[in-house]
Amino acid sequence: MALGLGGFPHYGAHRFAWTRSLGFQMRDRTFAQVLHKGFFGTLLMRLLNRNVTIPQAIGLDHEGKTIIKPFAPPYYPTMEAAVRAFVDYKFAPGTGFFRDAPKPSAWRDPAAIQATIPPYSEANIEAVIAYCNYVMKHYGQFPANFGPIRTLMAFQAHHIDTAFYDRFYLPGAYTTAHAEHFARWHADGVS
Repeated sequence: MALGLGGFPHYGAHRFAWTRSLGFQMRDRTFAQVLHKGFFGTLLMRLLNRNVTIPQAIGLDHEGKTIIKPFAPPYYPTMEAAVRAFVDYKFAPGTGFFRDAPKPSAWRDPAAIQATIPPYSEANIEAVIAYCNYVMKHYGQFPANFGPIRTLMAFQAHHIDTAFYDRFYLPGAYTTAHAEHFARWHADGVS
């Protein structure tokens, strides 16, 4: 019932309206390209008027500065460069998300949490590079069947495990409404 998490997003979005409206760089792909239909499949889709164009967001730049970019071309020259940049983003000594100097955090002991997160092995990194290269070669983009940027417009809420937050987070990680939820809404013991 309780996961210690407050909620997680579900996919529920218009494919391109939000990103286009916000000024993201867009790329048009046909439905046949997205499905990797090949010559005859593409021809058939064209003849049946089923090969619609699908705009895809690929990044956001503003005043010459990159604001949002995926770990994929065109922001990286190859998928290997993208994967290695992702690994550095997470684990580079002193600058990686899991290896930087602890910053203010909701965790009680952020350094201890970081210390428990093992880096990826070189074999794991090479396997991911091989997979990403395959997807890029076979589908012409990464990820394979949709653009690299998607919007999440719906959320699921569920009960949180306040004891989890009390143990691992600083006070204030959840609200009074969370703390009083069971007494207020489930006094009969049914959740």
